[in-house]
Amino acid sequence: MQCVILSGGLGTRLGQLGGRHPKHLVTVLGRPFAHRQLAWLGDQGVDSVLECVGHRGDEIRASIGDGAAWGLSVVYSDDGLDAQGEPRRLGTGGALLMAHRRGQLSERLIVIYGDSWLRLD
Repeated sequence: MQCVILSGGLGTRLGQLGGRHPKHLVTVLGRPFAHRQLAWLGDQGVDSVLECVGHRGDEIRASIGDGAAWGLSVVYSDDGLDAQGEPRRLGTGGALLMAHRRGQLSERLIVIYGDSWLRLD
């Protein structure tokens, strides 16, 4: 099962925490939130993760890598840059559309936000 994690946002509502790290990597109880989320996904039977990244996506890539630490295969879809070389902000629908156009989405998938904790089976 594939899970798409939307983790490209600016994290402005996190105040100083959002300024130091991408919101997906903010430390919660001593570990980056992304690491907790990936461990949970692996426990739920997810085997493939697509991280839709934008803001500070390089830090997310460096922290998560290929996902092997959680028994997952992690690949990335980056929002990219606009014509002026500035980071694009595609938003939820735009990030999913970009991943679809790149052929990165499975026929069956789940989508979650990189800053949401949902205890679902």
